[in-house]
Amino acid sequence: MIIFDLIMTLIESFFISVFNSNIFKIKNISYILLSTICIFIETTFFNDFILNNLLLLILIILTCFFLTVFYKRKVYSYYYLIPSIAMAILLLSNTIALFITSFIYGLDVADVSNSINAIIMLSLLSRVIFGAILFIFYRYQKTVNENDMLKQINWIPLLAFSVSLLGAFTTLYESIFYQIIDHATVKLLLFEFLILTISSFAVLYNVINSYRLNQKMKNEFLKIKFSKEIYSQTNKLSYQILKDKHYISYVLITVYNYLKKNDVDNALAQLNKSISHIKHSEISYTTNIPVFDYYIVNTINSCKRNGYVIKTVISLNNTSILEKWEIIEIIKDLLDYTIEYTKNEKRFHIQIYDKNRYLVVKFIVPKNDDDFVFLNFNDELVKIYDQYNQDNNIIIKVLFGNSYS
Repeated sequence: MIIFDLIMTLIESFFISVFNSNIFKIKNISYILLSTICIFIETTFFNDFILNNLLLLILIILTCFFLTVFYKRKVYSYYYLIPSIAMAILLLSNTIALFITSFIYGLDVADVSNSINAIIMLSLLSRVIFGAILFIFYRYQKTVNENDMLKQINWIPLLAFSVSLLGAFTTLYESIFYQIIDHATVKLLLFEFLILTISSFAVLYNVINSYRLNQKMKNEFLKIKFSKEIYSQTNKLSYQILKDKHYISYVLITVYNYLKKNDVDNALAQLNKSISHIKHSEISYTTNIPVFDYYIVNTINSCKRNGYVIKTVISLNNTSILEKWEIIEIIKDLLDYTIEYTKNEKRFHIQIYDKNRYLVVKFIVPKNDDDFVFLNFNDELVKIYDQYNQDNNIIIKVLFGNSYS
């Protein structure tokens, strides 16, 4: 039985070492060997001399952490989190195996420790489930390595959360397996769950802050990206303006020469020819918000070039609210839907203005035989969505919340 326990411990240690090596992308066999030996010695010592699995789990996590730091030559909380997850998976696999074993042998979970055959089955099942879950987790997370979100998690709440979670899980498991449920165990569980609850709020707070920072960086990236695109389009527009200037000069000189010769017919013909080449004018107004200009203003101008008649009024005292990607997305969806709805009439009005610290987006669309149904918006951003008929038009008014100053 001792040899069997040692083999199971060795397999468990090897699984943890290979898992960490693959997640951290440490392609060094010495890391796996050294980690396996250290975990094997620690597990064997604590199993034989100290019946406290929580101390063992903490020691294994710290061993994996320091070995990873040594091989990677840098320190991240990510290196602590992954071994903690491995330990949580180990406890989960032990618990699942315990219930399966009790079901197979028809024993109560508290009586499994009294049967040698049940203990052997428990150990085998636990290692199989442990290896399978580790493999599934690795396959799911293999593209993640030292993720920026994980790097920014605060160490203290993460440490408190993981230790209290593993501690509570270990205490519950040992209480059932060894049939030790007394007053001290209950107090220990209450303390561990108290720490777990407090630390979970702290971890959640850090995750929310990390998400906000990530969104801010994403918005900045979008600004840079679309600023470059707007700059490129502005250069093209400047070149087009220069060409138009030369063309107008040519037309004026040609007409002037015809008039000098009293050739009114050719002068009128030249003017008519020039007028026929004039396209619908594009919006010269920009909000100085590259993402909004790129998606909204450019879409309107593109429609005008395709024959749409769009009357656009943008009157904003404060354009900062238009920096929110979610609002731009709603306006863009509504604009696209309106363009599709008016593909026959090819005309509609858009008004974007602020009123009493609210952003108002209003569409005036010619009514046709189809139903205008657009309800795709975020309830947290949209305070009022109003749609009604007026004369032969459909009025759509969207009012966004006063979340800007």
